[in-house]
Amino acid sequence: FGGSLRIKNGRAIEFDRLQFGFLTLPSPTALISTGRDRAVQLEWNDHVSGDFASFNVYRRESPDNYGAPLAIGLTGSSHTDDTAVNGMTYHYVVTAVDAHGNESGFSNETSATAGKTDNDSDGIDDFWEMVFFCDTATIHGHDDSDGDGVTDFFEYLYGSDPRNPTSLGLRLQASRYSSGEGAVFEWDTARGFVLGTDYRIEVSTNLSRWDPLPGGQYNIETTSLDGKTHHELRLIHNHGETAFIRLAQP
Repeated sequence: FGGSLRIKNGRAIEFDRLQFGFLTLPSPTALISTGRDRAVQLEWNDHVSGDFASFNVYRRESPDNYGAPLAIGLTGSSHTDDTAVNGMTYHYVVTAVDAHGNESGFSNETSATAGKTDNDSDGIDDFWEMVFFCDTATIHGHDDSDGDGVTDFFEYLYGSDPRNPTSLGLRLQASRYSSGEGAVFEWDTARGFVLGTDYRIEVSTNLSRWDPLPGGQYNIETTSLDGKTHHELRLIHNHGETAFIRLAQP
């Protein structure tokens, strides 16, 4: 908010006009979006003048209109939408907000499709490889770079840091059972990974031969919370006295 004053003479403080009004924050500019694996990266121009306090990000899916903000109170000029689903296209705008809660108009609109780029065909998103290893050619997922007992692929699948041994990746747990039917296996992945697309399940009765586990031989239930998806798989086919399953790269 601002005002203007006109002084009638230099000796007396008298006003014959006093105007007040709200100064509108300029809208952010140059918003761009880049699709990533299960995410969209947003960046924009942060040169906002006036009583600036923060940014809000809005997202919509065609043909929806913009509703409540996706993210509020951002003080930087970038944001990662990690709720995006691979294969989905999203549209975004950004607004500036002043210290009194007044909001600017929308920035330019941009759109992007979340998805994995895997030019080396190792089942791992190239962007993830560049973030953690600054390379894609030598990373294939079979190594255990931090020596914590979890290979890099399963660090990727869980969303942990493959360079930090205290950041443990995906682990598969099995319940005790007396036959190969009814066994329950549980594991967690980062939200958005799809069984059969991003990774697969194999079964064995002797640990020497592994075969794909057919979909008709199990039931699976999933629940998602705090960026993770919990999987509970129950075998409905009798594989004999002992059955083993493992998760594998696609």
